[in-house]
Amino acid sequence: MELIHIENPNFEIMQKIIELEESAFEGAGNVDLWIIKALIRYGMVFVVKERDKIVCIVEYMQVFNKKSLFLYGISTLKKYRHKGYANYILNETEKILKNLSYKEFVIICLEFTDKFVIGRSENSFLREDLYFSNLFLEKIIDQEKLKERRVEAWNRYDSLEGVDKAIQRITVCFLYPDIAEESSDGIDDFQELFLNLLLDVESGLCVHFFDFLTTYLKK
Repeated sequence: MELIHIENPNFEIMQKIIELEESAFEGAGNVDLWIIKALIRYGMVFVVKERDKIVCIVEYMQVFNKKSLFLYGISTLKKYRHKGYANYILNETEKILKNLSYKEFVIICLEFTDKFVIGRSENSFLREDLYFSNLFLEKIIDQEKLKERRVEAWNRYDSLEGVDKAIQRITVCFLYPDIAEESSDGIDDFQELFLNLLLDVESGLCVHFFDFLTTYLKK
């Protein structure tokens, strides 16, 4: 028995998953190529193999709040049912998926911004904004110092143009004290805001972010 996380939307694998679902549900499977591709890219798909044959599959969509996990579907080939495959795949995959606090999600967004967004501008003050955010998260500076930096960022905002202005709008989001919140409250709102701001910089960044997030969730 082998548990495998399907990380890339390979056509051959996707077709096997669809065939398994159609067989398991007697021709009424609930995924097609487009759906399974989206689940692989933006959620998580796991299969169990026996002697190179896929016998069980589970599909998840991650919901970014405290204890919420969207189970999209689970299916097992008929001849392999009642042998513990479904329980095994659910137990093992839930160990992989993590519950994120607001602070954890912000840290992921900070890291992504630092690695893949800031470099699109030549203005060093944008990276310095992230530096102040990290200092606050590490409790090296207090809310007052964070506020001073936030005021500076907003004061320069109107003088910026193009991609610099779009990136400044992202970095200023990390200069509010609630980034250190340990609960999950507000994650959905922050996620929506962050993705919309990434779109303002470049449309492809959202897909890149989801790939980055999926990699983080597997650690």
